Amino acid sequence: MKKLIMLSFVMSFLFFSCGPKDYLKETQSEKEVRMEWWKDAKFGMFIHWGVYSVPAGWYKDKMVPGISEWIMYSANIPVEEYEKYAADFNPVEYNPEKWVRIAKQAGMKYIVITSKHHDGFCIWDSKITNYDIVDFTQYKKDLLKPLYEACKKEGIKLGFYHSIMDWHHPNAVGENFPKYRDEYLIPQLEELLSEFPDLSILWFDGEWIDEWTEEQGRNLYNHLRNISPELIINNRIGKGRQGMQGMNKDANSVGDFGTPEQEILETSSSLPWESCMTMNDSWGYKRGDENWKSSGTIIYNIIDIASKGGNYLLNVGPDSKGNIPEPSVEILEKVGKWMDKNAEGIYNARTISNYAEGENIRFTKSKDSEYLYAFIIESPENGNVSFSYVTPNENSKITLLGENKDLEYTINNKITTITLPENISQDDFPICLKFQGTENSVSEIPEIKVTGENEKDTYLFQDKIEVELVTNKNSNIYYTLDGTIPSLNSNKYSDKLSVENSCKLNAIVVSEGSLPSPVVSAQFYKIQSVKDVQLKIAPSAKYSANGKLSLVDGKRGSTNYNKDWLGFEGEDLEVTLDLGKSKKINGIHLGTLSNINSWIFLPKSVSFQISNDNKKFTKVSEVNYDLNEDENQRSFIKDISASLNSNVRYIKIIAKNIKECPSWHRGAGEKAWIFFDEIIID
Repeated sequence: MKKLIMLSFVMSFLFFSCGPKDYLKETQSEKEVRMEWWKDAKFGMFIHWGVYSVPAGWYKDKMVPGISEWIMYSANIPVEEYEKYAADFNPVEYNPEKWVRIAKQAGMKYIVITSKHHDGFCIWDSKITNYDIVDFTQYKKDLLKPLYEACKKEGIKLGFYHSIMDWHHPNAVGENFPKYRDEYLIPQLEELLSEFPDLSILWFDGEWIDEWTEEQGRNLYNHLRNISPELIINNRIGKGRQGMQGMNKDANSVGDFGTPEQEILETSSSLPWESCMTMNDSWGYKRGDENWKSSGTIIYNIIDIASKGGNYLLNVGPDSKGNIPEPSVEILEKVGKWMDKNAEGIYNARTISNYAEGENIRFTKSKDSEYLYAFIIESPENGNVSFSYVTPNENSKITLLGENKDLEYTINNKITTITLPENISQDDFPICLKFQGTENSVSEIPEIKVTGENEKDTYLFQDKIEVELVTNKNSNIYYTLDGTIPSLNSNKYSDKLSVENSCKLNAIVVSEGSLPSPVVSAQFYKIQSVKDVQLKIAPSAKYSANGKLSLVDGKRGSTNYNKDWLGFEGEDLEVTLDLGKSKKINGIHLGTLSNINSWIFLPKSVSFQISNDNKKFTKVSEVNYDLNEDENQRSFIKDISASLNSNVRYIKIIAKNIKECPSWHRGAGEKAWIFFDEIIID
């Protein structure tokens, strides 16, 4: 039996005195030097592994909804019962050298593994507790030490994920939390830094509990940096993180980098950031979770994140025997083959001011700014690639990475057009082009303002709506209202626009000496008033918003499905709208939501029917939707539309639910949800 070897008053003194040096006052240049290797690395492996791999997402012969490492909480498993899983944890097939080899061959430069997750189980031989891999299991061997040695041998940096909260420790909640913090949490962290002196990263989580504060996070950050000055620590050590978006609330929040979870920033950031993401749905191993991202999706994410200046921490969840699931290995092999050819444009890369030109081109630059890299995501139709946001230097070669081929190109009015090799196929994409060049000045996009509304991409109105386009004083705005791309020959903006009919607004800014800005767009719908709404089946009481009138209240919900949406569990939507009298209707748009991580799917079909007597209905359109797993990786809103061009009084919409979550989904066999908000009658 191990004993707790410390005095709590000594620990409290250490914790609150923050050590002899205040690392919170580190200069920006000092931080840049410390974090340079991390910014250069770009791509790392996250490993969630522990006791939760034993139940593997199942409890009492049923798959538990949600991510597997939360099963103790999600299934409300008592501590004593959960400890039986710990006793059964026996990873006899664990091969850390193989794990490191898989990561390295995939192009990953660092690994972050869970030393202790929220369930409190420790996968190293801790002197602070018996609830660890050596003392509590039949395996009896430290799991972190051989991984540490394997990483050192292969030149891979290593970091530990460590949970601040702890469901196993009796003092980790309530008034006893300071005792847990000073006598357990901090001593374990000190132990890890002592046992693994070359540790590169501490990746905290669980900071959202009420007992933890920003002040505690700042003190702990200082304490750990005094022990290991070169340590890199994420922003979840404090309370500055803004939800899953992961970035800090303000510039003074503690931590070295932001941590978007399961998402990628919309743009670049001055704060270093790392997007952590699963390869399927769960972080820890979950039996039956087969919703794997394709290698193509992961490669695109690597490019997108690198172009925005971020890092990508991609997760694997080994099983209880110590094996990384074979689908993960196969996907990473494909990613590695792509990285073998194109990694020069990823490693050591930095973002540029205008890193994206359209949907098909992303740019990075070498950190010494000597070279530019253009990633072409998909094969262009005519075999030529054109861009204008960067221009090759005179006599610069443009090389296709991985092939060492110099490509022919022309430059005309800052537009560079490159002829791609004839033998290149769609399977070769994304490709990367390397050249010396300069960034061109690009005008900033205009801002679309509507009084009383937050900026968004869809606006609803009944009579008319006032729209303002804003840019700096030395620029001109050109716009169209018919959905076409604006040019210098389009309407020149001078005063507020009064929009009286449905339209799509596109606008650009042109500044002197700069290229035109990217196009900014907004859709405007002039909606018809509705006299009555009838639902055949009522929505779930849990997701009923303001009742049936929520469908026609002129307000479009966000991806937060807890507000404004009507949810139907295992049921179809059938709604009939009465316009009060026959009206000329151009089209109708049904707002739907997809969030497969919450069992919310798009309807498998939507039919639109019209009538003038509410008895005999004529079907005018039916839209069928085949579930696309890659498309559904993130929550999104989708309008399902039909063109009517008819005089109509009654409109009936029938949206069919898939009824059950599909076989590849972690909730396979359970009831599927469909969610609806605004029905726009144009």
